[in-house]
Amino acid sequence: MLSVVYGSNNKDERVCLWDSLKLASNEVGNKAWITGGHFNIVRASSESLGGGNLDIEAMIAFNDCIKDVELVEHPHSSSVYTWCRNWKDSGFLRTLDRVLCNQKWFDKFGVAMVEEPKPFKYQQFWSKHESFNGIVRGCWDRESAWDGMYSLHCKLKEVKKKLMELNKGCFSNISPKVKEKKIELDEVNNQVYGGNLDPTILTKAANINEEYRKLCDVEKQLYQNNDIIQWYRDGDASTSFFHKHMRIHQVKHRITHMQDSNAILVEDIVTRAETKEVILHLKLEKAPGPDGFSTEFYKDSWPIVGRLKETLNDVVGIQQTTYVPGRAISDGIMLIQELVYGYHRKSGKLRLSNIIGIPVSALLVRYLGIALTTKQIGNHDCRTLVEKVRQRIDSWGSKNLSFAGRVTLVNSILFGVCNYWCQTTFIPNQKVKDIEKIMKQYMWKGATAGKYIPKVSWKQATLKKEEGGLGIKDIRTWNMACMAKHVWDIYSGKEVLWVKWLNTIRLKGLSFWGIKDRSVDSWVWRKILALRENLRPHVK
Repeated sequence: MLSVVYGSNNKDERVCLWDSLKLASNEVGNKAWITGGHFNIVRASSESLGGGNLDIEAMIAFNDCIKDVELVEHPHSSSVYTWCRNWKDSGFLRTLDRVLCNQKWFDKFGVAMVEEPKPFKYQQFWSKHESFNGIVRGCWDRESAWDGMYSLHCKLKEVKKKLMELNKGCFSNISPKVKEKKIELDEVNNQVYGGNLDPTILTKAANINEEYRKLCDVEKQLYQNNDIIQWYRDGDASTSFFHKHMRIHQVKHRITHMQDSNAILVEDIVTRAETKEVILHLKLEKAPGPDGFSTEFYKDSWPIVGRLKETLNDVVGIQQTTYVPGRAISDGIMLIQELVYGYHRKSGKLRLSNIIGIPVSALLVRYLGIALTTKQIGNHDCRTLVEKVRQRIDSWGSKNLSFAGRVTLVNSILFGVCNYWCQTTFIPNQKVKDIEKIMKQYMWKGATAGKYIPKVSWKQATLKKEEGGLGIKDIRTWNMACMAKHVWDIYSGKEVLWVKWLNTIRLKGLSFWGIKDRSVDSWVWRKILALRENLRPHVK
C-alpha cells in the first residue's frame, strides 16, 4: 500500500494528518505499507539548521504518531536536509520530506539502497586461491605518486578491482559449480568402487575430491557470511523484537564515509609494531570498514600490506584524540571548551579568531555532538541528548518485548547514549532527571509517556544485582565518576594536548590540589576543581 502525504503549515491541522495515518494503519493490517511526502515538521533538532526555536510539542506529536503506526525511516542517499528558506540571506534548513515504511515492507523488499550499487565486501575464501598473494603483492608493490593515506586508498582500490575479477572468474555461481563437481565426483567414484583401480583414475578421483571440498568450503562460508549476527545472550535474545530491530538497524546505520572535523591528515604517532599488534588481535567475522575490507583481509595479507611504512605512521598526531590507545574524544572536547571560553565578550572573539587563523562572527553550536558554550552548560544545550533517548525508544516499539528485555535495553542501549555525554561534559541535574523519567516510564510501562506504577524505587533499581537491584547505573553518579577521570589525567600528567594546555595556561607549575578557583576561569575548569574535595582523600 502506498500513501502520499502533504502536511499543513498549521500545527492543529496536522493533527488530522496523524489521525488519518492511524486509520490507514488499521486498514493496512498485515500488508506492506510505504508512505512519504512533505510532512512539514522535523522529528528532532538535528534535522534543523539555523532559524528560530522548534516546536517541541509538535515534534513529540509527530514521533508519537510514527511510533503508534509502527513506521520507520526508509533509507536514502540524499542530503540530510530537504527544504530551505532564504538561503542567500542566512536562512535555515529543515528535514521536512521523508519516506516511512512498516516492517512488512522490509520483509518483502529487503534493505537494498536503490541509488547505490552492491557494496564490496572482502571474502576470506579468496585468500585460499593460489593467485591471491600474487594479486595483492602486484597491487602493493606498484609505485604510487601519492603519500600517506591516499596512497593506501589507491592500493586498496586496485586490490578491490582485482579481487572482484577473481571472484567473478572463480567463485561466481558457486552453488551450481558445487552441484556439477558433485556429479563429476560421483561418476569417478563409481568407477573406483566398481573395481577400477587404475592409477590414473585414482589420481583423478583424489583431485576431483579436493576440488569439490574447496568449493563446498566456499559455499559454506558464503552462507555463513549472510547469517552471522551476534545476538544478546540475555533478555529477549533472538526473539522477534531483535530480528525486527536488526533489519531496521542494517538499513539506517550504514557507514558511507569517515573524516575528522577539519578533513586534515595529521602527523605521525603510531609505530608499525603497535599497528601489527592491534591488527592481529582483532576479532574475526566483524563488520568490514567503509571500503569493504574486513579484519580477515589484513590478517590474510599482512606479510604484504604490513610493509607500507609511510601510511599509518602519517595518520595520528597529538592533536588527534582518537584512534590511539590511551586517548579519548573527551580530551578534545574539554580543550575546545577551554578555547571558546569568554567568546561572548569582544576580546573572546578576537582571541578565538587568532587561534584558528580566520575571522569569526558566530560561535559553532556543537563540536562532536556536544554543545559549545561560553558559559556553564544549561538545560537548553542538552536538549539533543534527551531527544536521542526518546527517539531510540520510539524506534523500538514494545509489543515484542518483555519487562526483562526493557531492563536490558535501559541498562545497555539507553545508558550507552548517555555515556558519551557523561564522559565529555557535566550534565545539568534537570536533564538527568528528564532522562531518568523517560527510562523509568519505558521500563515500567513500555512507553515514554503516561502514568505507571513502579515495582521498586529508582534508588533500589540502580543498585547492583548482587545487592538486590536491577544493575542500572545512576547517571549522575556515573557522570561525576567519568569527569573525575580527567582529574587523574591531570594528576598523572597524561600525554594529551588538553593536559599539556592546562599545565601551560592554567597551572603554570602550581599544584593542581592547591591552585585557587577564580571567577575568571572557564566553567569547565571550575567544575573540575570542585571535584577535588571528594577526590583528595583517595589520592596518596
